[in-house]
Amino acid sequence: MGLTRTSGIRTTRTRYAAQRAFVAAVVSILFMTMCAQNAFAVATTDWPVSELDAGPTFSGHLDVSDQLVVWAKEPAANAEIFVWTEGDTAPTRLTNDTVWDTDPHASGDRVVWVGGSEILTWAVGDTTPTQVTNGDTNSSPQISGNRIVWASSGDIFTWRVGEVSPTQVTSNGSNGTPQVSGDRIAWTRSGEVYTWAVGDVLPTRLTSNDLDDCSVQISGSRIVWTGESYYTNEVGWGYSDIYTWAAGDSQPTNVTNHGYHPGSYKPSDPYRVYAPQVSGDRIVWHERNGFAAGVPFSIPMPSEDSEIYTWETGDA
Repeated sequence: MGLTRTSGIRTTRTRYAAQRAFVAAVVSILFMTMCAQNAFAVATTDWPVSELDAGPTFSGHLDVSDQLVVWAKEPAANAEIFVWTEGDTAPTRLTNDTVWDTDPHASGDRVVWVGGSEILTWAVGDTTPTQVTNGDTNSSPQISGNRIVWASSGDIFTWRVGEVSPTQVTSNGSNGTPQVSGDRIAWTRSGEVYTWAVGDVLPTRLTSNDLDDCSVQISGSRIVWTGESYYTNEVGWGYSDIYTWAAGDSQPTNVTNHGYHPGSYKPSDPYRVYAPQVSGDRIVWHERNGFAAGVPFSIPMPSEDSEIYTWETGDA
């Protein structure tokens, strides 16, 4: 009798367990269906977007600052510059010439670009663009407010709205693409970082090492860059660190400090940090480690880690 009773209890428990499992399965299916319906609804919602230009051909150059958008377009045999601001019913064509107008950048209500080999600028309210340069091979313009910076035949030049003529910042050639924020400029030359600000007589060299200092970015008086070390005998080996400097600092700060010292041996677990960006005193960058020797950095490896990091002045 005891054995029979036990069997009945087990049968009842088994039945209840099966019922609970069935109910749980039904609830799970209903929940997933609701999630799928919500996801589908979000994915197909008609968001209020605006088509600024229907094409047909664009040169790939596009920038935005607040409510101003600027881009280069190829309406015919060469590229022209177009702008649009909030409230405009149609884009405004800024150029209509026989040269290629490319590489536009915006800051506030002002834009800058390369027209042929000259630097030109325009601001909301202007009737025509202003040609800043006259001759030479000018390229790589950047803008911050009313200050423009560019490269010309390996040297750095700058101009501010209202000035009679540009200021030549360097005269030694081989200078890289400059970056600008306010009245301060930063760039690289031969793997080292330099900076100059309005009022400086000469540029200041921030680095002096056997690293390849590159990827310079600037915000206010703070500059950030990547210092990279490579081992040419093995593709993909090497490691790098993020450095920063601000006006008033006696020397750059190694933010990531992965242990590089000039003349040190190859690390067993290489690090690569890259693509730093800065805003005010906050820095953000991408970091990868654990990639394999002999494998190019561009090829992801299953064993590697890839993360985003941030740091701000005052962080330990």
